Amino acid sequence: VQCDERKIDRHVFDPNRSLADLVELATLEAPEDRKIEVDLKLPSGISIFADQRLFQRSIENVLRNALQHARSNVLLELTQDGAHVRVAIHDDGPGIPEEMREKVMIPFFRLQKDRGRETGGTGLGLAIVNRIMQRHGGRLTIASSPLGGATVSMMWPRPN
Repeated sequence: VQCDERKIDRHVFDPNRSLADLVELATLEAPEDRKIEVDLKLPSGISIFADQRLFQRSIENVLRNALQHARSNVLLELTQDGAHVRVAIHDDGPGIPEEMREKVMIPFFRLQKDRGRETGGTGLGLAIVNRIMQRHGGRLTIASSPLGGATVSMMWPRPN
């Protein structure tokens, strides 16, 4: 799904600036029909070994989904977990049913059949993110959020 055409340009970087910028941008693009508060939990001193452009594209895709479906809260959280750095995006929306969590990573699959391009969905967002994660040796997971909706987590490699 599109990210195969370019070589991955991996380097070590501090993700905090990119994450803060993406949250600021996403907040400006948030749906106008409701107020959504976006919180950040970004500890310092964490590094990622990845293609920064693909990292940003992944976070942006997941963040946009969270803002689209959240009722009023989104939380972006950065943590270290062994050989990986976990970027988790939590929302307080309707969530993703357990039996659908693998399917939403398939290209062109839409959770709601009535969603199309007009209502903001091509069914490619999470499929692209999943492919980017695979190419980095990381993984994408979807779970229930402590906020009540969905948590989409991306496990990124740490520098050796």
